[in-house]
Amino acid sequence: MAKQILIIGGGISGLATLHYLRQRYASRPDVNIQLIEKNERIGGTIQSTRRKGAIFEAGPNGFLNSRQEIMDLIHELDLEEHLLVANPENKKRYICLEDKLYALPKGPARFLSFPILTWQDRFRIFTEIFISRGKKENESVAEFGIRRFGKNITDYLLDPLITGIFAGNIHQLSVRHVLPMLLEYEQKYGSVFKGLFAQKEQLARKMRGQFCSFRGGMEDLIERLGERYSSCIRLGEETLRVEKKDQGFVVETTQMKYFADELFVCTPAFAASKILENECAKLSKLLDEIHYAPIAVVGFLYPRSAFSQPPTGFGYLVPSKENKEILGVIFSSNLFTHRVDDSHHSFRVILGGAHHPQILEKNELDLIALAEKEIQNVLGAQARPEEHFVKTWEKGIPQYDLHYANLINSIESELKVQPHLHLVANYRGGVGINDCILSARQTVESVSF
Repeated sequence: MAKQILIIGGGISGLATLHYLRQRYASRPDVNIQLIEKNERIGGTIQSTRRKGAIFEAGPNGFLNSRQEIMDLIHELDLEEHLLVANPENKKRYICLEDKLYALPKGPARFLSFPILTWQDRFRIFTEIFISRGKKENESVAEFGIRRFGKNITDYLLDPLITGIFAGNIHQLSVRHVLPMLLEYEQKYGSVFKGLFAQKEQLARKMRGQFCSFRGGMEDLIERLGERYSSCIRLGEETLRVEKKDQGFVVETTQMKYFADELFVCTPAFAASKILENECAKLSKLLDEIHYAPIAVVGFLYPRSAFSQPPTGFGYLVPSKENKEILGVIFSSNLFTHRVDDSHHSFRVILGGAHHPQILEKNELDLIALAEKEIQNVLGAQARPEEHFVKTWEKGIPQYDLHYANLINSIESELKVQPHLHLVANYRGGVGINDCILSARQTVESVSF
């Protein structure tokens, strides 16, 4: 008996789901798989724009090659020749305090010489092994960090590192969902540092991972997926509602109605909530309660002559304590050196986040001015940029906050009573590209008929 599989959403989660479904059922002509996307393009937040020879990324800037899932996918798509590894000479990352850059220590032992830490902070590092395990069920990242490492280390190291991934507020983010490994070390070994030492070989393998992208930007991955599966992708078709029918679902779009034996909803939580509100009211309400942090991205192309001392390294992060609307700056031309010619520098400035939702009130000129001032104050730019790029995401990154910690358990319970409905997106299992790809693969593997 023929089976109909429908995927809603053409971001990386939906496209990876499509890829794994097509692989799994390649020998099954009775299985029909289709993906519908409301926009006229696929890729979601992955958007690469080329201007004056520079590539500006509106969304994800790259990925780590330490995860086997992404490397397998690249191989399966014959994208190895497009793969671009970041310049190993520019691994150095910084923390920015009062417009001054401080290089991040490369290992736990080097924390002792980190200049922004006091002698009390350094002493606290030694005492971490004597601190008892936490007992709070739903603890924030800030609570965990202060309890184990002290306030300064939490504010000036842990905060910017986490904000750089989630653009969130560490006083609201759940340590169980944001830093599960550190929490596991504490519970298993009684100390984070004991856990790091006990798992040093495994950590060393992970740390060997390199930051990567593609020669034409991250959109190379999207274009290849789109080319390979063009016959089963329908663009410009918005999903209006979903209704249960027999053991499957009827999906109504702006173009037609579909029947799906298996339905994969691969949109952001707020979009999935709207799609499912008629038939899965409780699940819809839970999805609608997932918070998102707003993000603005400003890209610049500067002449090299604008800098008396060229910036080195990967880029920098800004602690929330600085109360800046800037979350961090990536030195894009250092990261992937072939992306611009030898006479230019390119930068990617990230603004907003959970601490600064007012970023959405600023127009494009305001964002450019704010980002340009940052490059002047911190990196000493002495000329105006020759080109710029601006993209704002009203709901940029899902927040794995303390409320989420309770929500996700209820969402998983609701899905257990909907065996033919599957949710694949970055609000489940991690916000990075690698996380989305792994989640798609695992979800597809869990389906059988």
